Amino acid sequence: MKIHSKRFTLIALSAALLFASVGATAASADAVVSDNYAVAYYSGESSFSCYLDEENTLYVSGNNASGQFGDGTKGKTRYAPQKVMENVAAVADGKSGFVLALKKDGSLYGWGSNQYAQLGQGTAFNDDTETNCVLAPAEIVLPEGKAAAVAAGDAFSVVLTEDGSVYTFGRAGDGQTGIAGLELSRKTVVGTPAKIDQSYFGNEKIAAVDAAENTGFALTESGSLYIWGANDKGILGNGSVDENEIYETPVKLEFDEKIARVSAETMTVMILTESGRVFGWGDNSVGQLGAAAASGVSVGAPVETDKFYAPDGTETEIEVKDILCGGRTNFVLSKDGRVFAFGAAGQGQAGCNLQSEYYLNHPCVSASNVVLPLEIRFFQPVNIEEEAEKENSEYADKSPVDLSREIDVEVAELVNSISDRTFVKDADGNMWSWGVNLYAMVCSGDALNCTSPVRSTMFRKENYDKDFATKNYMLKPAIVMSCVAVFAVCWFTWSEIKIRRNRKLAAAEQKQLEEMQRKNKKD
Repeated sequence: MKIHSKRFTLIALSAALLFASVGATAASADAVVSDNYAVAYYSGESSFSCYLDEENTLYVSGNNASGQFGDGTKGKTRYAPQKVMENVAAVADGKSGFVLALKKDGSLYGWGSNQYAQLGQGTAFNDDTETNCVLAPAEIVLPEGKAAAVAAGDAFSVVLTEDGSVYTFGRAGDGQTGIAGLELSRKTVVGTPAKIDQSYFGNEKIAAVDAAENTGFALTESGSLYIWGANDKGILGNGSVDENEIYETPVKLEFDEKIARVSAETMTVMILTESGRVFGWGDNSVGQLGAAAASGVSVGAPVETDKFYAPDGTETEIEVKDILCGGRTNFVLSKDGRVFAFGAAGQGQAGCNLQSEYYLNHPCVSASNVVLPLEIRFFQPVNIEEEAEKENSEYADKSPVDLSREIDVEVAELVNSISDRTFVKDADGNMWSWGVNLYAMVCSGDALNCTSPVRSTMFRKENYDKDFATKNYMLKPAIVMSCVAVFAVCWFTWSEIKIRRNRKLAAAEQKQLEEMQRKNKKD
């Protein structure tokens, strides 16, 4: 009985080890989002999005009204990301419905809406919706040099080359291209990439470029910021909020500190100084400047964002690492990996559910906006691929996070934002996202708005690969299960051999004992 009892105990322990190993693997980061569906980079607009996977392959999903899918069609809508091209290093999207893809070899491609020649193909203004779209990737040829970075406004494009030169093309009626001598009108365009004369940048080398809706930005290596285009909501930063004012060519921002980073979107811009201070200006209609001193819908000069708040609303000290302007919702990253959001938040754009009791009467919240920089909370992620296979899952109508388990996540990089949705990457290289989930573009696995950060995945519950169970994300559980199974088989075999040997020994001893008893009777 002791042998059988011990055997049963070991069998139970082996089974427990098997389930514990599988469970531990399923809870790991790689199991929550499988390699096949991992998102490495994001860029998008309100109705369409672009993603890069870990192998630099570009995918697109959402609305295809202007041919954003690059597959020769337009007018369709896709929830499941569609592959466009490989070896892509960076992507930029324009609000009017176009995509710029910078490949790893420095070549540049564009597709989608081309009404204002924003794809640099040498075309003129074209208001005919039947012919003003480029439906497949077309190479954009620069006069000289290779592209190193790209940015896109509403209907114009900005390219930074490896030698620090800036080229622009597209809509130019409000000075968006920064090219001198144009007769500005609604139909004015720059049809092919044109270089902004270096003299307009004080003959300095440009280190970074960005674009708001109708305004361009160039940051020099010495930390000076140059701006050109329309003064939407005071975004030119010269103190004026007159939206009729434009800069036809780049003008240096009058600012006392060296600027390390610029980030712009829609009609708002943020800068980070070399000393770690944050400033912003432009549209402030939903409190997206995050500064108590910023009053009014339009702010025409830099105001500092200098107070930051923990989730419970108490003020906290931080050292700023980076900034990210989403336009109507903006973000600051601290050096210890915390993310602070401010601006529009009613649909989860700030990564917090304002309808929950936690944010009732919160000092940083006003109506549906977060008006002071508020730290985002993270929760335990759930494997959406596994949940999609369960018929009555408790997560069927919820974002794939367990809101009862708050966790610490160290964010290492603010990847991209268009206010509606935002993507960040943690210190382990995992992508997180939140916000308006139109066409499943937040990458939560379904189409429900995400008011808390979720682990980003290109997996979609409605349209997923039925063979996903054989792919990489099952590899680790399979290995663990195999190892446990091999261990169990070996132990069971050894145990059976030992039991049979003991039985033989016991039988031999019993036989010997019986012979001795018979012998004793005879004697």
